[in-house]
Amino acid sequence: MYITRTRSHFRNAFGILCSTFLICNLQSISVLFTWCTIVLALKSPILSSSELFLARLIGVLVNGPYYGSLFVHFFVALNRLCAVLYPIKYKQLWSESRSLIVGIISWTTGTSLCMLHLYKDCSLLFNQNSSYRFSYGNSYYGTVCSNGDGVLSVLIVVAMACLDFITLIKLLAYRRAMRKSATVSTGGAFNKKEVLFFKQLYLLGLFCISFVIASQYLLASNLLLFTYSMDSDSITYWICKDW
Repeated sequence: MYITRTRSHFRNAFGILCSTFLICNLQSISVLFTWCTIVLALKSPILSSSELFLARLIGVLVNGPYYGSLFVHFFVALNRLCAVLYPIKYKQLWSESRSLIVGIISWTTGTSLCMLHLYKDCSLLFNQNSSYRFSYGNSYYGTVCSNGDGVLSVLIVVAMACLDFITLIKLLAYRRAMRKSATVSTGGAFNKKEVLFFKQLYLLGLFCISFVIASQYLLASNLLLFTYSMDSDSITYWICKDW
């Protein structure tokens, strides 16, 4: 978060989007670990019961920003595509104020979707007797919410990967056109780094899909996704820090 607000590379619409999903991640992780610590320390069954409103509210505060982060990541991919397809109109399409609005709407939408967790049958609870993870109940509605989480997460991440794939194709086509041109300048090295950057981002998208799918079967928890998201954000910065 400090890096995105202090480095000149992120003082633009892209940087605001990056800061937004980092804020979502930090909120989710902070609430998640704080609540887990309380539940494990007190060892009170009521803290893992859907009868307690606070326990249901924690599910909203954990899962809502998670979806907000996913939505913002989708718009980050769209932002990159617009930068490649419409370089002249890019600042008109993605101003800093519009990016901020997109971030707020993404967080609000994600949190609103997860308001369903306030209902007892749809609650997302941390259960210390169930492999120390957040999970839904065994009711019909709990199963629907669990499957819905998996499907929606995969759809968003696949959409992100598709946008990055299109961006990569456009960059490769531009690179081939530049090679055929007789007016190739010293910008070739930059173009190579640009293409490499998007190749690695596309691979990160594929890894993200794998983690989303695996988490549904291995952990059935958002903890792995949050951890991956933070790691991939760091990797993305490491890739572009030398631009």
